[in-house]
Amino acid sequence: MIAEEMEKCNIPIRDLSRRMEFSYEHVRRIVRGESIPSKPALRMLCQELGIDFAKADRLATADRMNKKYGEVPAEISEKKPGLEPLERVWDDLLPAQQQDLIAMAHLWFERNKTSVAS
Repeated sequence: MIAEEMEKCNIPIRDLSRRMEFSYEHVRRIVRGESIPSKPALRMLCQELGIDFAKADRLATADRMNKKYGEVPAEISEKKPGLEPLERVWDDLLPAQQQDLIAMAHLWFERNKTSVAS
């Protein structure tokens, strides 16, 4: 997420590290996914890049858990693996688009009920 936003804003690692007063190497490791930033560092990164902190914090927490415990089985997390692609883009959709997607799912559900009953 951080690397994508840096690319969009055309901000090199060196410039970001100077702005944040962090070492180049520390920022480079975060950008490449080799290191997960602390909450204060993540907050600073989000402020510098205009990223939603809550969303970035959720992703960082998931990365920490994945790194420490490995991938959590879907049965334990109570998540449906097929929904993961939607979950990744959900917050980037406009509210009207989210509602459209939900309405489409309801229509497909109703169509399936009707076709099964026939």
